[in-house]
Amino acid sequence: MKWKQLSLGMAIILLLVSLAACSKKPQENSSQPNSSQENSSQANSSAENSQATAPELEKVNLIWYTLGDTHDDDKEVFDKASAIVEEKINATLEFVPIAMGEYAQKMQLKAAGNEKFDLCYTSDWLFTYKDNVDKGAFIAIDELIDQYAKETADMIPDTIWNGVKINGKIYGVPNYQVSFRYPALVFLKDVVDELGLQEEIAAIKTMSDLTPIFEKVKANRPDLSMTTIPPDYNKFDYGDMDNYWETVSTVAVDSDLKVVPLDSAEYLERKQADYALAREWYEKEYFPADVSVGGINTSDLTSAGKLFMWEDVYKPGVEADMKTRYGYDVYVQPMGQPVLSTGSITATVTAVSRTSENPERAMMLINLVNTDKELYNLLVFGEEGKHYTKESDTRIKVTSGYSGLAWAIGCQFNAYLVDGQDDDVWEETKRLNGEAKMSHLLGFYFDDTNVKDQIANVGAVEGTFATGGTYGLLPIEEEKEVQAKMTQAKMDAGYQDIMDELQRQLDQWKTQK
Repeated sequence: MKWKQLSLGMAIILLLVSLAACSKKPQENSSQPNSSQENSSQANSSAENSQATAPELEKVNLIWYTLGDTHDDDKEVFDKASAIVEEKINATLEFVPIAMGEYAQKMQLKAAGNEKFDLCYTSDWLFTYKDNVDKGAFIAIDELIDQYAKETADMIPDTIWNGVKINGKIYGVPNYQVSFRYPALVFLKDVVDELGLQEEIAAIKTMSDLTPIFEKVKANRPDLSMTTIPPDYNKFDYGDMDNYWETVSTVAVDSDLKVVPLDSAEYLERKQADYALAREWYEKEYFPADVSVGGINTSDLTSAGKLFMWEDVYKPGVEADMKTRYGYDVYVQPMGQPVLSTGSITATVTAVSRTSENPERAMMLINLVNTDKELYNLLVFGEEGKHYTKESDTRIKVTSGYSGLAWAIGCQFNAYLVDGQDDDVWEETKRLNGEAKMSHLLGFYFDDTNVKDQIANVGAVEGTFATGGTYGLLPIEEEKEVQAKMTQAKMDAGYQDIMDELQRQLDQWKTQK
């Protein structure tokens, strides 16, 4: 509460203080706090600076759906987390992890059925952020952030906030961590070390540079499949932002914010070079024997340690993460360059449901999990002494029984360090976040309302023309014929309408930047 007239009588001041104490809504920090407020501020953590203390708030229950597997110890961990939340913001917490393979379907049913819940995980790739904003599943939270999550607002750079704005409004809080996407190739480290391939791998500039490396590995380790990823110029080979494309609703957009026609010379040149290299790799049997038009099951091969190279994204400490995931050491080579894009920023977001009965308290919870390290690390690592042991104030050794997804919950820079992570991993991540190149499309969201039918029709065409060129199954000339037929079929299905609508919106957006 802000005092407007300090000359008022003491009776009026006492009346105002009394009314504030009885209020059930969180109050703003006073510009001239009384002594009890000062003592409370000193006692509470930064997570409470934008919130009223728990006794001033009516007790509520909050439901939070997130990504994650279930464990025998979940209830014990979540009960302890709920106790922390109750102490800090007088709310009990139902923290509900849902397996990745089931998440989208379950959440779509909950949203469509108007189920009451407060928070959920959303992204550009799963239970998608933009689609759910369009459907009205999430509420705009700009004012809630200003009132109840000032620490979180200050913690996250403006560039990241701009990436989650749709029509000027924020509908989700980014789970702040590695915010760029940096394509990377991942190799079996024992094979790299055995054959002395470090310098050759470090010198890779384009996907064609992999061919002599594959030749050496296949000659010495015929039991391994070389790779499951086809050559892809747009993902791996670009060396500067002028050469960088992004895809919006199946349409390529260049650095000048111009759509790239399917029959353009530049597009065809890139695709045909990819097909040619894929054909060479197919004929040399670098792909697994069961490669098909539908793709390859990479996870089975990596789980068995039978794949020499696959793709992922680079970030500081990624080797340690992968050793935990796969159980063996890997060698990671970044490709292209780190890019900060709308997709990379919205890869992991926490949104407030439109069915939430307590959106203010839900925002307090978001702020709490982003600023209270005890709560965050409890949800990620479980209980000290049972699921991990502390080696220092910042480093732990994980044992077993529980693990949450650090990147799906809140600010990962609050996480303990684990085996294999350097002491400066979070500082290095922040540095790369700041140095990453900004995509020309950062902050752009395509409104497909006017071309939904055309997008569906083009998608149907692409499903019909399941070509083998991606993995080199067809000779180049045959693949060219198939691609020409598919291009014409897509144009007949309304692809030009999609390009025109996208270009119209890009031109309009460019004038507003």
